[in-house]
Amino acid sequence: MASTRYVMLFPLILALLVFFANAIPQDAINDLCSQTQDKNFCRNTIGADPRTKAAADLNGVLLVATSQTINQVIDGSSHIDAIKGGISDELGQNRLGVCDSDYENALTKFQEAWSKANEGAFMEVITFVQDGTNAVIDCINVYRRHGPIEGNPLDYFNQNVFKLSEIILIVNNKLIG
Repeated sequence: MASTRYVMLFPLILALLVFFANAIPQDAINDLCSQTQDKNFCRNTIGADPRTKAAADLNGVLLVATSQTINQVIDGSSHIDAIKGGISDELGQNRLGVCDSDYENALTKFQEAWSKANEGAFMEVITFVQDGTNAVIDCINVYRRHGPIEGNPLDYFNQNVFKLSEIILIVNNKLIG
């Protein structure tokens, strides 16, 4: 009976060995994060994501970073929905409307970047990431023009999108060679 248990455990042990043998080394993630402007952010997002630890190669890391960016954009859009009712002035409503549109555009662009990364079309990833980031920049700029300069209520999400975009472009450039 004991030998039957070992025979049954063998496939599980083999699967775990293959999984960990194909995972991207932690040194590669540390190297990636050391190239970013905010190393702690990189380690706490990309480095801590279980999908990164399971990624077999840099393309997997690229998909994780792009996915996290998409999540930030979705969270930013949800934040817009949550604060809309609390803004009563016309200028504030207009600015938030621009950001809503910009975040919808950014979502589309980052989803396209993910698709292109998944296809291995790394040169096209650059364009979509730049376009998505530029949409977020427009949301920032709307609070600096046409009236008094105000703090952007999406600053947290904006900054996270910038930092993740940097990570995407660093990984993507490594894949291009």
